[in-house]
Amino acid sequence: MGLKDYFLNETGYLGVPCSFLRPADWKAREIGNDDYKAIFIEGPRNQAGTYTVSLVVAALLTSEPTLEKAASSLIARYRSAFDCTVLAQTDGIVARRTAVELEISFSMLLPPNEVNPQQTAIRERHIFLLQGGQIFEFTYSAPDEDYATWLEAFHILVQTFSFTEDAQKTTLFSLVGDVQPSTTTSNDEEDKGNK
Repeated sequence: MGLKDYFLNETGYLGVPCSFLRPADWKAREIGNDDYKAIFIEGPRNQAGTYTVSLVVAALLTSEPTLEKAASSLIARYRSAFDCTVLAQTDGIVARRTAVELEISFSMLLPPNEVNPQQTAIRERHIFLLQGGQIFEFTYSAPDEDYATWLEAFHILVQTFSFTEDAQKTTLFSLVGDVQPSTTTSNDEEDKGNK
């Protein structure tokens, strides 16, 4: 996917105006309630047709004072809900803020409510950051066999994510004056001095 295949998603739905790039042909919808708001971006289905690749940008109200405590609370919830395995965890920077990144895997029976569901390995990448009393969570979810295929879409979403207030604070400086190329050579200068 080239950048021309992406759509600039600008929204205030999450409680703070923000923007990011998402795959242009993936469907986005807003979901949530008073404590949780998300933009769910639905991608392609896996080969078996049992699971949809997805990206999610969500904002959750939090009373936790630090990113570490807020992220730990959510990670504990995921571990108990999905019986997941944490594959990797690291710190980084997203949208000029400290972030915690987590990769997990778990399995589930798919398709649900079918006579012969199959265990399907799922991998997810989560990134958490704090902004104004909310924890922002970026999620990428895909069947294990499709995980590498669509990971770039998640990277582009996260790398292009910005809060509108940050963009408004950015200052661009122009050059002081026009620079004209010099047509004088060192030999010309020497000739002038000899006359």
